[in-house]
Amino acid sequence: MNDAPRWSRINNRVLEVLLGLGLVVALFSLGPPAQSILDHPAPRDVLLTDAATPDDLRLRGITLYRQGIAQMDFTHPHFTQRLLLVLPQIVTAVLIIMILWCLLRLTQTFRQGDYFAPENTRRLAVVAVAILLSGLLVPALDTITTQLLVNGTPAEPAVEVQYQFNAPLVYLGLLIAAAAQAFRNGTRLKADSEGLV
Repeated sequence: MNDAPRWSRINNRVLEVLLGLGLVVALFSLGPPAQSILDHPAPRDVLLTDAATPDDLRLRGITLYRQGIAQMDFTHPHFTQRLLLVLPQIVTAVLIIMILWCLLRLTQTFRQGDYFAPENTRRLAVVAVAILLSGLLVPALDTITTQLLVNGTPAEPAVEVQYQFNAPLVYLGLLIAAAAQAFRNGTRLKADSEGLV
């Protein structure tokens, strides 16, 4: 029996719809990067060394569009280059899909009034790991793929490759991991109280 307040049920239903729409959008967002592997991917944004000059950049096939930042394009990229150009985007889209799917499943248990369902702990843990990977792994992939793309090319001396993790996402992932632990404790307390009845 669903004894949740009416307003709460409505809010949960709206949240489910929004998460479902977000999931559909995220699934469709996989299309362009996957298609780019077969066609021509978008240029890669790169940081420039202090010594790089506009004339030097033109000779090296780099387009400057903001101070210190430029776009590196390939006229006829081979398959490996196309894959390296889109790999961070694909991984990001997959992680977003994982997050939205777990949150959607989580809200479905909320609608039933079962906030401390055992599976919710696992879902929150997956969300936390996916967000941490978005903040740590995706920037690392961007750094590694950029280095592989510029290695041995005329652009290599002008491009500065550095790793910088996404601090807000890392902090958010840690907070959600703490929430998952709180849910684990709530699930344990719920099981203990039901055992006493």
